[in-house]
Amino acid sequence: MKFSKASDYRSEITRLSESALLSLWAKLGDLQEDIVLVGGLVPRYICRPSADGLEPNTLDVDFGIALAAGGSMYLPLSERLASEGFLSERGRFVKKTSRGNFFVDFLTERPTPNSTITAVVDDIGVSAFFGIDRA
Repeated sequence: MKFSKASDYRSEITRLSESALLSLWAKLGDLQEDIVLVGGLVPRYICRPSADGLEPNTLDVDFGIALAAGGSMYLPLSERLASEGFLSERGRFVKKTSRGNFFVDFLTERPTPNSTITAVVDDIGVSAFFGIDRA
């Protein structure tokens, strides 16, 4: 879900997303070559601050992940996410807490226009989009 106006986003939700990012990043450390932050938190962590002072906001954490990520060298992604309290729910991962729900999505490259819009990476289903490999 996305809002049509920046003013519709609440900073508390962005803070929940940041908490999700920080809790998972350490669990995904050995996937550094295969995973990258994409989506709404990118401006906050990767880009220079906005000249107009607008703060980027988001409702979730989006990770771009290579189709070849995972394998026998790593603990399966589903186990890593579960160890941090994230469960799969309708194609995305959610951690329900008293502070609110943390959402995490995994996205991968869609190789061709005829490719499916979903894929399995390691042991989780991910959405496939053009351009993820650029990240």
